[in-house]
Amino acid sequence: MATDVIMPQMGFDMREGTVVRWLKQEGDEITRGEAIAEIETDKATVELEAFVGGILGRVVVTEGTTVPVGEVIGIITAPGETVPEKTTPSSSALSATAPAAAPVEAQTATPSAPSAPRREGRVPVTPVARRIAEEAGVSLEEVQDRVSGTGPNGRITKGDVEQYLSQRTEAPAATPAPAPIPQGGVASGGVGIMVPQGLSPMRQAIARRMSLSKMTAPHYYVTVEIDMTRAMGLRQELNTELPEDERISVNDMIIKAVASTLTRHPHFNVTVLPEGLRPNATADVSVAVAMEDGLIAPSMSDIGSKSLREVARTTKDLITRARGGRLRPEELSGIGFTVSNLGMYDVKDFVAIITPPNAGAVAVGSVKATPVVKDGEIVVAQMMSATLSADHRATDGAQGAEFMNELRRVLEKPTALLL
Repeated sequence: MATDVIMPQMGFDMREGTVVRWLKQEGDEITRGEAIAEIETDKATVELEAFVGGILGRVVVTEGTTVPVGEVIGIITAPGETVPEKTTPSSSALSATAPAAAPVEAQTATPSAPSAPRREGRVPVTPVARRIAEEAGVSLEEVQDRVSGTGPNGRITKGDVEQYLSQRTEAPAATPAPAPIPQGGVASGGVGIMVPQGLSPMRQAIARRMSLSKMTAPHYYVTVEIDMTRAMGLRQELNTELPEDERISVNDMIIKAVASTLTRHPHFNVTVLPEGLRPNATADVSVAVAMEDGLIAPSMSDIGSKSLREVARTTKDLITRARGGRLRPEELSGIGFTVSNLGMYDVKDFVAIITPPNAGAVAVGSVKATPVVKDGEIVVAQMMSATLSADHRATDGAQGAEFMNELRRVLEKPTALLL
């Protein structure tokens, strides 16, 4: 049976994506799990994997085309199966204003509604380029009049918009008018003209999501000090037996401990939606990864069921692929309690902003040799500060204290991480 390949929702706030490149051509054989296309969002370029095997029967959405989440972009058929009648992107795909659809995987093909003709005068543009133009306060028609689109089929790209904006700042303003300059966000490109400064598409996406989080999620914070002396000793002992590429980091131990704590405190293992709280089936953990242009927090599925060694391998692989632009759609879903670690930057403590639609995040600082009092004596211990940021809609302060005390218990008795 023919199967539709749809534009997946890769991120809580993703509304559309661009087919950057097809890795398979019509008629090519496809194996389940094989990458078949590259999809661009406003935060990353991600490989789209096939959810079924078969033959790529038809490419519905050509390279460089932007469509809403849920739109059919291709059709996979069984070997020898007749390809269904030709499908074209619907009017919602062409206008790129339809609301996001929920599915993230391929669905069984169903007859599509008749497609509306492409609207005259619509400017083909990538999501990143559209976002930059909107935030600079210019229309895409203006850009198209001055700059030829360098993308496939004349599509306007990020570079095209930036070129237009740089040209526009060189021209004198026809009508002087004072315009306020938002702090740290933009600089004046001539009187009354605002040009993005230092805000990459990823930074813009971060700004949107973090602003949404602070406006909608009532944050509360709980900080504990954790004695990592035994954990550091266990880590050193384990790493003497492991090859270099499989050695366990402090962050791996924290991730495993957070996943273990989530299984014991399911109130924190939920997705916070407008209609209510949805329990998560597995203990998924997102890890904050520093990129050249900003921060991304891809998710690792079912970390609670993995051994510490498996967690270490999974984390290393995730970070490598994130920085190489090879993440999978499900890893950008946004679902997963976040661990943010700035210990490598010699930071004592900090607080994280919750990534919607999650119920919380844990921020950890450096492990430092610190004098502490134990049994009435001053001794040196390896101490680490950890701060919970939690959504008050899902939990309250007492539950947050219990969560962090459990996290401390697991890390201070680290053999539990090996069970």
